[in-house]
Amino acid sequence: MPSKNAAFYAYIKHATGDVVYVGVFANRMVANLWWRAIMVSANVQLQKSIKRITAQFYSQAAIGDVEATLQDPQCAAHLKNQVFFVMANGVGSVSPGLVPPDDGRDAVNKEIYLIRASGDPTMHWAVSSTGTIVCSRTDMTFFRLYAKVPNLPGVNYNDGVPFIGDDEITLQIVDTDAYLKMDAPDGNKLSKLSVAPQSSVPSKFKFKYFEGKSDLHGFGVEKGVGGDDAPHVVCTFPDGPVGQGIAWELV
Repeated sequence: MPSKNAAFYAYIKHATGDVVYVGVFANRMVANLWWRAIMVSANVQLQKSIKRITAQFYSQAAIGDVEATLQDPQCAAHLKNQVFFVMANGVGSVSPGLVPPDDGRDAVNKEIYLIRASGDPTMHWAVSSTGTIVCSRTDMTFFRLYAKVPNLPGVNYNDGVPFIGDDEITLQIVDTDAYLKMDAPDGNKLSKLSVAPQSSVPSKFKFKYFEGKSDLHGFGVEKGVGGDDAPHVVCTFPDGPVGQGIAWELV
């Protein structure tokens, strides 16, 4: 998964010339937000101009179009304080050297991941013997992510578009093809996660709960009961107790 704190860099080359920019993003997630803003922008010129080749290599049809994305309120102006571009060659350029490679992994549709606590990488989500989802330091379960939102104009999740915060996803257990669901909330407004019966509709989750950031209304844990020794993964409802959310990440 993308690094949560380290600055992220990408090359942007003029499609038919030799001019190269370096994009400097606050982190890799911001780079994904910037790319999504271009994909759904009402500025058709910028949409057609800028192409994502890989996470760290883009092209632009016209010199300066990437800078224009940060000036256009219909594109990525809201990210102006988290992104900037410098020329890597040509008149007035800087000499940044090679862009440091990033071995992070974007979360995309239909790919397989483990879910672990950002603050404790030894603690993973796992399916217990009773079908509930628990946190374990000895077991782990692989999950496949599926997009559960209609394709936005210009966004096709089957093309490897990285997920961003408010995208809705479902989680499928790789070994059994079963999906996860949230059980009915208890008296404390906490809902356990468990394996969904084949005939039921899987629950939808916000991708932002798996970006490695703590969220008071995300997923937490509570002491295991009913035969499960490991703590259960629970979802905190908006009107439930705060402070339950733990930072989770995909690996």
